[in-house]
Amino acid sequence: MRSHDLDRFNDLWMPDAAVLLFIVDPASHADTAAAWMIQAYRLTQTEAKVALAVASGLGIPQAAHRLDVSINTIKSHLRQVFAKTGTSRQAELARMMSSIALLRGTDACAPDAG
Repeated sequence: MRSHDLDRFNDLWMPDAAVLLFIVDPASHADTAAAWMIQAYRLTQTEAKVALAVASGLGIPQAAHRLDVSINTIKSHLRQVFAKTGTSRQAELARMMSSIALLRGTDACAPDAG
């Protein structure tokens, strides 16, 4: 919201009202490079691929199919991803990765940026 737009709320008796809204497309996680995840969280290549797959909205069976591995392999790697990233659920991992993409902006795919 631009600062001069705040005056619009005066007519509604809300002079201090302001809103900041982020809309994040879960599919945009593909823009977050596996190389950056590996460097930032010390993930293995496979763990990074699993993190990107489940954070993009895929369920465990769909991620297993897409990555051509077993469901148990996805679950095992996901446990490691949760431990290394400090998350505990897929939704939490997706939120964290969305935040990273927002904070890093166009540098989200550059492992050495930032």
